Amino acid sequence: RVRQETAITLPLRALFEFATPAGLALQLVDGGIKGYTPLVPLRKSGNHAPLFCIHGGGGIGTVYSNLSNALGDDYPVYGIQARGLEDGEELHTSISEMVDEYIAAIRTVQKNGPYHLLGWSLGGTLAHEMACRLEEIGEKVALLALLDTKSTYEVKDELDGLTMEQSIAKLAKDYGVDLGESSNSHLEFIRQLLVKQDLIPEGTPLDWVERAFKQLAATPDLTRKHKTRICKAPIIFFEAQQEDRTNQGQHYSWTDHTVNTVHKVSINSLHNTMMQKSAIEVIANHIIRHIKLI
Repeated sequence: RVRQETAITLPLRALFEFATPAGLALQLVDGGIKGYTPLVPLRKSGNHAPLFCIHGGGGIGTVYSNLSNALGDDYPVYGIQARGLEDGEELHTSISEMVDEYIAAIRTVQKNGPYHLLGWSLGGTLAHEMACRLEEIGEKVALLALLDTKSTYEVKDELDGLTMEQSIAKLAKDYGVDLGESSNSHLEFIRQLLVKQDLIPEGTPLDWVERAFKQLAATPDLTRKHKTRICKAPIIFFEAQQEDRTNQGQHYSWTDHTVNTVHKVSINSLHNTMMQKSAIEVIANHIIRHIKLI
């Protein structure tokens, strides 16, 4: 509505960072918010250290809204969003570039550790590499939660060669809807699905959703160039139990990528449905228990 009435486009994160009419009005001064920042403040207040949740392959930071709600008021939560979702932004070109930018961003919120990091899918790869780099500069990562993230990647990724329509159809199928692969664009359907699941705000522009699928298509190029290292932090690995991982188990084993422990938790969901409230509530309970033990 702001864009329709004023011809000024506010980044989606503004709805969370300045979540009142007065706050949003101030952002329209001088033509709106300038520049990219990865941080999406889902909840700024709380008694514990912030939980930084790194985006999956689509680059969307708001998908952790359900997790923020499930954790409750004591836990500050920041989504980390990729560059390229807003109009005019260029995609990141490497995981290394992303990690450097994301570490700089989280340190504007929390200057020193111990840090709490979480990532779903590609986000887990990014969170693990962030942990490695933070440890290299003498910081501690007390929580490293990886949600159905591959530890190693095949030369040919399952996303390779998928059209946008095929990616949309796969996502819809995981939510129980068969769209097929040959029809015209189903972006509007997917937008409504993501809104219904509270993964993006209502009214999110269609072109923004389209750019998220372009982010997803770029994921194989990012992971192909990345070598997973070894961190010191203990890992909690949340596995999507409904996925058929026959002959793929080695790609989801994290024991060789930390000198610490790996605690595995099975979640009754598919990979693409891990952000649903039923799955997220289980994940949130495990995270709360872990943080209380730190």
